[in-house]
Amino acid sequence: MWYEWRMKLLEGLKLGLIQVSEGMTKDDEVLSKQEVALEKTLSPMLQQHENLTNECMELQAKADELPEDEREELEEVRKQLKSADAELQEKKERILGYRKRLEKMQTDSDNFKEAKEECLGAIKEAHKLSKDCRGWSAAQVAVLRGMLSFKLGEAFLIGVTAKVTKIEEGTNWAIVTASSTSLTMVYNQHLQLFFNIASFLPVAKTATNLQNTSISLTYVGDTSERHPSPLTTEKRFFLQLMRVHLQCLIQHQTDVKELLGFISTGWSSALSVVNEIRQLDISYVTTCSILSDERLEVKAMMLLPGLKTKVQIAFEVSAMAEAKGIKCRITPKVEVAYGEPFKSNKMADFLKERVVKDVGGGSWARAVDDLKGKLLAQGKK
Repeated sequence: MWYEWRMKLLEGLKLGLIQVSEGMTKDDEVLSKQEVALEKTLSPMLQQHENLTNECMELQAKADELPEDEREELEEVRKQLKSADAELQEKKERILGYRKRLEKMQTDSDNFKEAKEECLGAIKEAHKLSKDCRGWSAAQVAVLRGMLSFKLGEAFLIGVTAKVTKIEEGTNWAIVTASSTSLTMVYNQHLQLFFNIASFLPVAKTATNLQNTSISLTYVGDTSERHPSPLTTEKRFFLQLMRVHLQCLIQHQTDVKELLGFISTGWSSALSVVNEIRQLDISYVTTCSILSDERLEVKAMMLLPGLKTKVQIAFEVSAMAEAKGIKCRITPKVEVAYGEPFKSNKMADFLKERVVKDVGGGSWARAVDDLKGKLLAQGKK
């Protein structure tokens, strides 16, 4: 047993020595390759070092042969050369900085020229628009009122004013300024419409070179004195949709009544959706985002603490501008963020049955409340 143990021990030592030998052989091969590669590089470097050493000795010998005064002069010249090099480098950097500043000034100059041209064009357009929108001043209105009072009598003027007030209350339209060619009106104290009356007058079918004139629709509800209302995301979505439709109108083929009808009905549809969102926001955290020119998404977060569940509800509003107003299609979407594995498609169908028939009356909030009650009644699975 002892001899067997010794043999195994010797075999282990032998294998270890063999592995060490193989490793040393591999290391020798690697070192040989590195030695060959180093030899190719080292030989020129040694030769260069020898040449530089000889050159240094020659220069040192020449320097030793120089008189003391010439050495001092040479050292002074060296200092001057170093100083000149530093000064030259500093001037190069300064010139480079000046070039960058010059390029920036050139770019700014080009930008200023473009901005100047744009501003001149905007000023010209503003002067044109101001000329088109020129209405009656307060003094002219007072003079006209006095003339009407003088010619027709105060009673007739009061009657006309009452009729105008009645029309404004019945249609929610009010005239802000008027001129011989243009008209500015406000609808429901929210939207201000400016257009050229002559462009909407009927013309002969044989008329040619008919072009649309400037027409603008702006939101003024946030500056209203009675009930100011900010321009929210959903209002901006419908306002932009209406603006696009107005720009696509063929004005000489459109009646002014049709124009005003489109804006009034379209804005009524917009306010219906706004009311739905407002009612929904009372009970749930609600956010709005514009997906595209014709798609608006309203997200509401519903929490079920008892079930430790969060449900994300989205109402996608697909709006299309038509001649008679804006047509909206509501598509509910439901997703479980975490918690109970409720089926999203069934919850979406549940909401769809309750929101597509009635828009504007708070049906979205009621539908979400009904869904919440149903989920709580189901409880944990």
